[in-house]
Amino acid sequence: MSGFKMTPRTYRAHRIRVLRPTATNTKGDVSRTWSAIAVRWASRRPLRSNELTEAQRTRGQVFHEIIFPRVDAIDGTHRLEETVQGTARTYNIDGITERDGRLREHVCTCVEEV
Repeated sequence: MSGFKMTPRTYRAHRIRVLRPTATNTKGDVSRTWSAIAVRWASRRPLRSNELTEAQRTRGQVFHEIIFPRVDAIDGTHRLEETVQGTARTYNIDGITERDGRLREHVCTCVEEV
């Protein structure tokens, strides 16, 4: 992706929520819930067909690349969510990097929950 420049206008394709896991303890039972910590505009694209074929062979899931402005303290335990035509789509973060090491944008490889 060298030479590709993200601008604020590029992000406007998808509105995502960044969710953090929280554990709740009710009568000795621990359950995980999700709390929104940020809302960002993002770009999202499915992986190329050859990457998708490889991903499906090894994991049987659909992978996406999601790029959005930085959120402090995000890691692989977080997930992303967007609402498309009234339906929530959830993406578990499989890998996360910073574009160019400048700490301005996250580039996430995510597995969509289906």
